[in-house]
Amino acid sequence: MEVLHLPAPAYDGPDACDTCAGRGVVGEPLLLHRAADPLQFAVNALCGTCGGCGRNHLHHGCTAVNHPDWPAPDDDTATGCPQCEGRRWWPLVVFAPHGGLARLRMPCFCARPALVPIHIPDQARTPTHV
Repeated sequence: MEVLHLPAPAYDGPDACDTCAGRGVVGEPLLLHRAADPLQFAVNALCGTCGGCGRNHLHHGCTAVNHPDWPAPDDDTATGCPQCEGRRWWPLVVFAPHGGLARLRMPCFCARPALVPIHIPDQARTPTHV
């Protein structure tokens, strides 16, 4: 099955997160099915150490201003997209299958040109519903 996925860029600076190796995500992409959306997405869980920014230090409210190496948004506002503030994704909090909460890296609408189709293997097709 092919679904849309926002690849996680690898940050390889000197302060790259030790847990996710600068990717900001952990694990394999999961199939996300949103009842109100005809598109299907594969999303990753955000790294619990860096919160998705890929650095060893956790920022509160990371924006493109904190990270000039992040891809520039296509609009001309100072901080980029008002939804994601230049990250190209936003944290989506969902109930984890085995209890507790999980934070997923949900692509923002401004990242649409960067989405790529990927193949999800049969064993990963059990969707996470939100």
